[in-house]
This record gives sequence, C-alpha cells and structure tokens, in this order.
Amino acid sequence: MPLDVPELVVQGLEGTESFWADRHMNDGVTFTKDGLAAAKELVSAAEAGHADHAKTAASKVGGSCKGCHEAHREKLPDGKYKIK
Repeated sequence: MPLDVPELVVQGLEGTESFWADRHMNDGVTFTKDGLAAAKELVSAAEAGHADHAKTAASKVGGSCKGCHEAHREKLPDGKYKIK
C-alpha cells in the first residue's frame, strides 16, 4: 500500500529532531516536535475522515515548517538553499 502525504510528512520529520539537537539548536528541536505532533494529528484526522480537524492539523504542520525554514534557511544566489 503506498504511503499518503501525511504519513510521508511524519516520516520526514522523524529523525530531524536529532539533527537539530546535535547542532544545539533548541528552536529547531521545538519546531520539529511541534511539527511531528501536528503531522501525527493530521494522519489520525485523515484516517478518521475528520476534514476540519485535518485542515487545522495541516495548518499547524505548515506553520511549524515555515517557522523553522525562516529561522534556519538561507537562499543562495543560484536559488538553492543552505542551512544557516
């Protein structure tokens, strides 16, 4: 059975906490924990068919991702990104 997007988000965030912890970036750890919790909420809501809850959880995931990306990514002249 192929994975769906919410499950892929959970898998993508798992292990990311240690990436930030190894770099002593506490806000990155917090962003990851919050995003992972919201992604798991999203999976549960989607599986249960609760569209409103899924929409709220997806918004939380997006907010967590955006916050971390804004804090820790730098856009390079070639359009690619690097971690600050």
